[in-house]
Amino acid sequence: MFDPILDVLDAIRDYANHPDNRVKAKSVLDGMQKFEFVFLLLLMKLILGITNALSQALQRRDQDIVNVISLVGLAT
Repeated sequence: MFDPILDVLDAIRDYANHPDNRVKAKSVLDGMQKFEFVFLLLLMKLILGITNALSQALQRRDQDIVNVISLVGLAT
């Protein structure tokens, strides 16, 4: 969804009726295209993916304790 968001912000920047909206869209667009933002976004995706797998494993009734322990090891 990253590219479509950039496209929408680009369109708002170019075609917004109010100048303040154009400035805000440009500011957000510039911030989202910086290395630090993209790096942190990908890092959060990785971390949340690991913790989601752990959460799903812990919520199952037929927990495989060996699998859960390995997922906890990944999450720490």
